[in-house]
Amino acid sequence: MADIFSFAIPFLFMFAVVFGALEIAAIFPNKKVNTLIALVFALFGVSYAPATEFINQVLPFAMIFFIIFFFIGFVVKVAKSGLKTKEEKYDYTLLMIIVGLVLLFFATQGPQAIAWLMPGFEQQGNNILIIAGIVFVLVVFLAAYKMPKEG
Repeated sequence: MADIFSFAIPFLFMFAVVFGALEIAAIFPNKKVNTLIALVFALFGVSYAPATEFINQVLPFAMIFFIIFFFIGFVVKVAKSGLKTKEEKYDYTLLMIIVGLVLLFFATQGPQAIAWLMPGFEQQGNNILIIAGIVFVLVVFLAAYKMPKEG
C-alpha cells in the first residue's frame, strides 16, 4: 500500500501542476492535448526515482504553500465580487473586514499560528505581527482615500 502512495501522490501532483500550467498558459486550446501532455510529464517524472523522492520530501511544504495561496485567491475573489456597487465604484468595507479578521487571527493566535504557518520564523513573530498591522493600516488608508466623496 505504501508503494502505491509513494508513486500515486507524486504522479497526481505532477499531473495537476503541469495540467494547471498548460491551462493557464493556454498554449493549446484543446483540453485533451493538455491532459495528454500532463499525463506524459507525470509518467516520466514518476519513472525517475530521484524526482519521486524529491517530490515526497517537498510535498508537505508545497501543500502548505498552495493552501495559503488558494485561501488568498479565494479571499481576493470574494472581496472583488463584493466591492463593486451599482455605480461601478468600489466599496472597500468588505476588504477592510477581511484584512481585520486576518489581523485579529494573527493577534489572538500569535506565535502558535506563525510557527504553524511559517516554520522557521518563530523568532520573528512580533515582526510579522507588526508588518500585518502596518498592512492593515495601509488598507484602511487606501479605503479612506478611495471612498467616494459625499456632497
